[in-house]
Amino acid sequence: MKSLLRHLLKGYQYLRTGKYPSNEKLNILRQQQWLSQEELRVLQAERLRALLRHAHQHVPYYRQILEQAAVVEPNGTIHLEHFSTLPLLDKLTVRKEFERLKSDDLAQRRWTEKKSSGSTGEPVTIIFDQERKDWLLALNSLRNEWTGFPSGAPRVYIIGSQRDLFVGQETHKIRFLRWVQNQTWLNAFKMTTEKMAEYVEIVNRVKPVQIHAYNDCLYEFAKYIEKRGLQIHHPQSIVLVSGVVTPDMRNVIERVFHAPIFNRYGSREVGGMAMECDRHAGLHISAPLLHTEILRPDGTPTAPGEVGEIILTPLLSYAMPLLRYRIGDMGAWAEHPCPCGRTWPLLQDVAGRVPDVFLLKDGSVVPPQYFVYLIGIVLDGSWSRKFQIIQEDYDLIRVLVVLSETEAEPHVTHERHIKELIEKVQFVMGATCEVRIEFVDDIPPLPSGKFRYTICNIPKNA
Repeated sequence: MKSLLRHLLKGYQYLRTGKYPSNEKLNILRQQQWLSQEELRVLQAERLRALLRHAHQHVPYYRQILEQAAVVEPNGTIHLEHFSTLPLLDKLTVRKEFERLKSDDLAQRRWTEKKSSGSTGEPVTIIFDQERKDWLLALNSLRNEWTGFPSGAPRVYIIGSQRDLFVGQETHKIRFLRWVQNQTWLNAFKMTTEKMAEYVEIVNRVKPVQIHAYNDCLYEFAKYIEKRGLQIHHPQSIVLVSGVVTPDMRNVIERVFHAPIFNRYGSREVGGMAMECDRHAGLHISAPLLHTEILRPDGTPTAPGEVGEIILTPLLSYAMPLLRYRIGDMGAWAEHPCPCGRTWPLLQDVAGRVPDVFLLKDGSVVPPQYFVYLIGIVLDGSWSRKFQIIQEDYDLIRVLVVLSETEAEPHVTHERHIKELIEKVQFVMGATCEVRIEFVDDIPPLPSGKFRYTICNIPKNA
């Protein structure tokens, strides 16, 4: 009876809100995953031409740039062979040119602003229109199929929730929608030993078909379960998001939960970018929706297996085109095609985001996503261009901040931001934790090109 009620309510939700993709888009993606390489190349070229034509006609920032790079002639003729000469778009430019990057036809579109979480240390705001959101929802449905997850089956999410952490309970609307979708959400932003004990009981009671979690949070959860010899329900699959999945993470999580891991790579500003299929040979790029380049420092394309900078162009991003966008990650193309037969290009590795979890004296951990969402979304990251948070000791946190604009007295100008930031850090690290805010000119990446937005300097065996 409950299952029937959920299906009826879910159907009503589709009709009432329009927030879910039509079967038409999902069916198109089902077919496009099996296109030949030539058919896929033609599809991408057609969509890239259409996006460039739109950007030239409707986006003030790109009109002159596209002509200067000889990508689009003044009469509208497009030269895709020159696309690789177009200057790369970085996060600082998106912030500075935000108004000029908007399409001038937004009045005819259903659109919303979305803030990136700042998982590379540089939060930005991007505009999505409803058409693009529908394609991304359809893509998510396809990827659920790759994992063998049946629609409507019970699923547990172990990810962050600011509302639950700072406000109290989720709204009745959110709780109702999660019930309709048969979802149980467990807040990952404060993984205390008490909470993890509670989560074990919930997982065993719900018996989810799938667990969807931050990789480092589920890794800590799995180690907690294994160390104490606890019994845990075995789902059919696990989807990991938000960061690099190390071999040790994969081994421990799969050993504890007895379920295969599907690594997923995405971002708030671009959406779902790549995910493993059931062959686990790498991550398939969402090729019908995304043009992807991996470049050396000199701007030339990398060879398979060679790590370089990932550059993305969302092909259906008309409200705010992002042409050759520097997402802030490093990666490499796989050296061999996936044995599944899909022609969507395969990433061998994504190696850009290397966060550390923070440690409390009682053995609890605080996931890095807490600080990413805190600065990028909860506190509105528009005042800072880049940040890095360093745990020097259990009771000492340093926050390095690169301001969006140079200021003579930033501690005075941003007194409200600083006060709230300190309070929110102490909320999870403890009221006695000292939080030092340091304004700096720049925060360089590691020699490898990776950027660590959280660093824990406490020895792991401390």
